[in-house]
Amino acid sequence: MLAGVLRDGLTWTASFIVTWWIWGVVHEFFHVLAALAVGCGRQALEASNVHRILVDRCVVVQGASKEQASVIRHAGWIGSTALAVLVCSSSASAETILGCMDELPPRSTAPATLALAIVAIEACLSDLFGLEISVSRPNLGQAFHCGNFGVIIAGHKNREHVFEILRKMVEVTMMRGAQCGGIVTFHKHGGGLVGKRARVVNGKRTNLSTLVTNKIMKTEKGANLIDGPRIYAGHTRFATTSKVTFEGTHPHQWTPPKEYSVFVGDWSQLSGIKKMHRNVELFVCHNGDFDAFEVDGTTYDLGIIQSWLARATGAPMPCTVDSAAVAGVMDLLRCKGSWFHAVRFAFLMEGGVNHGEVANLEYPMPKTADFQQLAIAFQTIFERQLKKKTDLDGSFAFDDTMYSVDSPVSGMAPKTDKLGDLKKSKFVSKEMAGLRKSMPNALDGAPALSAFLRAWAPDTPHDTGLKFCTATVSAFFDFDLLQATRYFMKRAMGSFGLCVNCSLDAHRQFVIAARGQNMSIAFYPTMGLVSYGSEAAATKAPLVIVPAHHRARLELFFKRNDP
Repeated sequence: MLAGVLRDGLTWTASFIVTWWIWGVVHEFFHVLAALAVGCGRQALEASNVHRILVDRCVVVQGASKEQASVIRHAGWIGSTALAVLVCSSSASAETILGCMDELPPRSTAPATLALAIVAIEACLSDLFGLEISVSRPNLGQAFHCGNFGVIIAGHKNREHVFEILRKMVEVTMMRGAQCGGIVTFHKHGGGLVGKRARVVNGKRTNLSTLVTNKIMKTEKGANLIDGPRIYAGHTRFATTSKVTFEGTHPHQWTPPKEYSVFVGDWSQLSGIKKMHRNVELFVCHNGDFDAFEVDGTTYDLGIIQSWLARATGAPMPCTVDSAAVAGVMDLLRCKGSWFHAVRFAFLMEGGVNHGEVANLEYPMPKTADFQQLAIAFQTIFERQLKKKTDLDGSFAFDDTMYSVDSPVSGMAPKTDKLGDLKKSKFVSKEMAGLRKSMPNALDGAPALSAFLRAWAPDTPHDTGLKFCTATVSAFFDFDLLQATRYFMKRAMGSFGLCVNCSLDAHRQFVIAARGQNMSIAFYPTMGLVSYGSEAAATKAPLVIVPAHHRARLELFFKRNDP
């Protein structure tokens, strides 16, 4: 008797759990159907959403407008509620929907009906009222995540406390997962900057916050530190899709550091820039998933992009982690001041090059020396044009009238305001603008360009030269870290909590971007620092250096003002 009751109870419980999960998957498909209806089908049908639907019981639709997102969200609770009403009105209907056999005992419908009712209630609470229901997210992927954190020290004030702040930030971020972690900063090197990265894999009985902070501290002993603002960008990782390895630990770098001939300085006027040899290296901290990227109007999945990056950069894939590929794409996009990077960008993405009928981006790829040869030719023309502009006036006393110049690269055209005038995106002197506008025509027809295209893209139309040169010039003048990140986010598929820094920009620029991931930023003007993190609580880490009596008042303020 007892065995029979126990057996029935286990059967009922198992039936409830299975049907609860099935109804949850059906609920997520209502979101997908709504996404298809409002024109977001490609995003909703991404491969990553299959895993989310079956395991995480959620759907992420990137790039949806506010109105589209509202339709997609409300479709979930409306569909689940309507289905619950329909099924609960008749046990026979429930048996039909579940595909049960006619001879199945009637009591088997009860757990299925109850499970559907619970899913409908969860749907109303989450989709209609915006409440998070933890029972609908039972997998560990929702309990453990990767996490970004970092701090920017604006001046000399509080520099001696930076490692104390970082240690606290890691401690807070560790609650998202603490299998490994790392921090990157920059030091002075040969007139430019060089990245210093500290990465560690946590042990069974070690503390990640202590390990990673101590390691970055060691890099600063006896180092030639930056006098101005300093960036410390970090990340802790919980491996959800791959093994925990040192190579898979953030911050990620695809292309090893290398010196290039680059133009640096104040780009608002001709006298502001000068040619220098600088170390170039880029680092990325990424929280989320990088699923695919659009190249020349076609979207390719991660595996194809990784293979393409290895050939395009001339650097082997450092690890299979998707975030490393983000760093690789950013290596191709951050071009400002470098003719080498600008020429490569135009060939790979926006220069109108016909790569022939090839699949999966497997077209012939120029070697680094081939890109460099064309870059030297373009740089020579640029320097000649720069000298001509300077020679118009014996001094650099140019007209300081400033006006807007915008990138012509496709997809980056400026928006217009209600009057139809271009919104100003950046300002340069008339002479700098004149030089920039004259450069595509000056470069077009260069013998080195014709030879390059004949060798590597023979199917490219003869009149493509100007488009290629226009894309090259746009990349050279415009694609700093911010513009490069904007370009990436517009064409990347996945979710991103992204922090990007580069040795050419770390003294003045650091980019944080987010889509589908949380990123919080806190400003401490009187303390001369800025903190950011995937965990909002981590941004309060600078409070550890505030005297106790002031800290209590600040914590009370945060408590009262937290949403």
